[in-house]
Amino acid sequence: MQWIDESLARGLTTLFFREMDELSTKAEKKFFTTKPKILDRNSFAKYVKDVKKSLSGAVLVDYEGGSKAQPYYIVDLIEIFKERKFNSWKERCLTGKTLIFAYSPRYFDYRNTFYSFGEHTIFRLFCRTKPIHQGTSIDSRYILAQMKQVPLWASFWVMQYYKKSGFGVNLNPILPAPNGMFLGKFDPESGVIEIRTFVGDSQLSETQYEVKTQLLKIGDPYICSPMSFYIPVVAKQIDFPQAININICYEIFHSHNFRSLKELLFEEIENDEKRASAKNLFEINLRQDMHLTNSYLIEEMKKNIRKSLIECKTGHYKYFVENPS
Repeated sequence: MQWIDESLARGLTTLFFREMDELSTKAEKKFFTTKPKILDRNSFAKYVKDVKKSLSGAVLVDYEGGSKAQPYYIVDLIEIFKERKFNSWKERCLTGKTLIFAYSPRYFDYRNTFYSFGEHTIFRLFCRTKPIHQGTSIDSRYILAQMKQVPLWASFWVMQYYKKSGFGVNLNPILPAPNGMFLGKFDPESGVIEIRTFVGDSQLSETQYEVKTQLLKIGDPYICSPMSFYIPVVAKQIDFPQAININICYEIFHSHNFRSLKELLFEEIENDEKRASAKNLFEINLRQDMHLTNSYLIEEMKKNIRKSLIECKTGHYKYFVENPS
């Protein structure tokens, strides 16, 4: 289904690119040109509140984590990255940017993410999702709601791609959305998942729809969690998203659509033997990680992710329990 005509969708695409880039640039200048004076945790909390207010409407995902003594705030925006305005096939793109504000050890910085949205993807989002009006005009930012799980699943697939190097560019990362699915490929040069298009629910095959629905369900509790910011969080050692990664591996492996997921991930490998090998390797990867958890521990973590991850980081979290109910 096409909700608006292509001419209007092109105009909204141009507007969306400009708005996202202006907001990201403004945030970078405001929060990183002059370092804030943080005297204690109360002043840090006030500063985070100011950051949230300033970024309102432009946030893709955000999360407040850490302990009382070592709190942090982390958020993803999307922008026109000056060093990478175009993707590998020379199309304009918006690249994710992670802003990190950590109290102790003090760390205020930003990093580029491992996903980007091509111009065609944004265009298709406007064509294939129901618009939200603001008065008599369309609010271009309504499509951000479709992108909420992209940071989470981009982090997961990047980890599978880099940590387990046997897949190469043959893995088709599946990025679910509430009303469709993003399709993309890994760029071997940059390591970025380049999102090429958006397909609405009505255009998905039955298998695609079932798989993306399952992934949405698995990912929903973790959208606003350090899993969506896996690489910078682990690099700065400010949290323990590894535990969430393990949970996702477990839930994927035990999902009723697991076989269909493997087919979609490696459907572009033409050689039957190589395709079977890739699916087997993917299963081995999941098995290696998921043995550290079980359904009981997963549900316990979902009750309070922040607390559970603090316990993981400090070594107090029990990965094994006897006869979980």
